[in-house]
Amino acid sequence: MACEAQEKKLAELKSEAAEQKNLVTQGGLSGHPLEGAKARLAELETDVAAAEADLATCRAASEPGTIDAASTVGYVGTVEVETEATPRLWLSLTASANEGDWVKIGSVRAFFTMDLSSTQRPYYLAMLPLLLEAMRSGDQVRVKHGGVVGFHKQVPNDSFEATGVRILRSPITF
Repeated sequence: MACEAQEKKLAELKSEAAEQKNLVTQGGLSGHPLEGAKARLAELETDVAAAEADLATCRAASEPGTIDAASTVGYVGTVEVETEATPRLWLSLTASANEGDWVKIGSVRAFFTMDLSSTQRPYYLAMLPLLLEAMRSGDQVRVKHGGVVGFHKQVPNDSFEATGVRILRSPITF
């Protein structure tokens, strides 16, 4: 299952929040220690809500019916080529042309990938000059993608297989 990491994190956070709630309600604390425990409980409840949202996003992106149904709009922030293990083209988007405000899916920076060892290699390589030109000129792009892929760039479930890229300033579409 693609969302195991989010499920595990959510379970751990819920367990820690339950322990903290027990400490606040039945721990016999008063004064500053009680206030500190309440503040920590509030942090944990916020973290639980964020983890639940991440899990819901992951599950929605991983459902078979959503393949190629999603698209993300932004400005090309990075383009990388990985040549070890499996040759891949990675890209990530920013919300504005000149800032490092990375586009996130859930709470993590989203990476879009194209497997250069697949039969689609010529198709993906044809996208590379378009991506580099969009990056250079600050043009907005729309990346069409499916669900979360089984490998990741920095953290689990941060990578999505790109199935198409469109430069929004022009009619060129791949």
